Amino acid sequence: MSRKHMEWRLLWMLGAFYFIVACMEVFRVSYLSQKGSLLYSYTKSELLLIYSLDWILVVFFMGIMVLLTKWLLSKRFRWIFIVHIHMLFAITLSFLTGFITPLVKSNQMYFQFQNVITAFLSSITTNFLIYSSMILIIYAYFYLKEIKEERSRVEYLESSLLKLKIKVLESQLHPHFLFNTLNGISSLIPKDSVAAQNMVADLSEFLRKVLEINSYDLITVDKELNILGYYSNLLKERFQEDLSIEHDISPHCSHCLLPGLLLQPLVENAVKHGYSMNNKTLEVRLRMYNADGRLHIEVENNGKPVPKEIEKENYGVGLQNVEDRLKAYYKNNYVLTVRNTDYGVLTYIQIPC
Repeated sequence: MSRKHMEWRLLWMLGAFYFIVACMEVFRVSYLSQKGSLLYSYTKSELLLIYSLDWILVVFFMGIMVLLTKWLLSKRFRWIFIVHIHMLFAITLSFLTGFITPLVKSNQMYFQFQNVITAFLSSITTNFLIYSSMILIIYAYFYLKEIKEERSRVEYLESSLLKLKIKVLESQLHPHFLFNTLNGISSLIPKDSVAAQNMVADLSEFLRKVLEINSYDLITVDKELNILGYYSNLLKERFQEDLSIEHDISPHCSHCLLPGLLLQPLVENAVKHGYSMNNKTLEVRLRMYNADGRLHIEVENNGKPVPKEIEKENYGVGLQNVEDRLKAYYKNNYVLTVRNTDYGVLTYIQIPC
């Protein structure tokens, strides 16, 4: 039982609980033995030895149960399977404890297998109830621990996503983006006042949507695409015919949830790093689909390739922010890769749907 995997605080609680039970049982057996109400009489030293061995066996067994329960919960087995497992172990523990008294009182005819069976059957109901009580303590402990961790995670997300809003306006939507957008609007006014008005509307709507996103809520794919639409319109107005953005969105993923503003930095990176002296026109393709209960996101451009040994943090601040957020939401249950393809550069994300 390593310190890394064993819940020592929980094991201490179980040991304390069973110590109280053992003390009560010692008092009960001692009293009934003095009254002659038991089949066999016990000396104080015998009782002390019997229940000391019993306590050690049960606590050791419960240590195994803690590890087993932790594993069963992590693998998310069906409850009917878990119940059967615990029933089997309850019977096993009751049978093992049935050997202790015969071992201590190994005189004459007492240590016979029939006596072990008798001890097992006479105490199985009590042992089963005690085992069930200790298993309830184990599950209550893990349940409360999960609630505490969930609260901590939510608080962390609230804090980190509040900072993200500032980052969106300070780094991802860097002043040069606002400057270029406003400059584009200014240049359009004498040429196409309607297009200029559309850019103003798209910019204001995009910024409003950014600030409307709740601190830690996941949003639907449809809502995320709606926000991305305003940002894409601004890019198209800025780059005109030099940029095209295509969507291939499976209708089966429209209900999936994802962190708000996850797509915007992916598209921004695809545009920012796609243009070069040899790539003056750019195509960006966004593909999303649901497979095996997971949401797959692909953002690909036909621009300049990335270096073979690239690290994600070197492919833009926005993408590093994306990975930080994915880690906060999903821990290690996500995929984020950047690689060259025959078409161009592909950024791929996979998260639970």
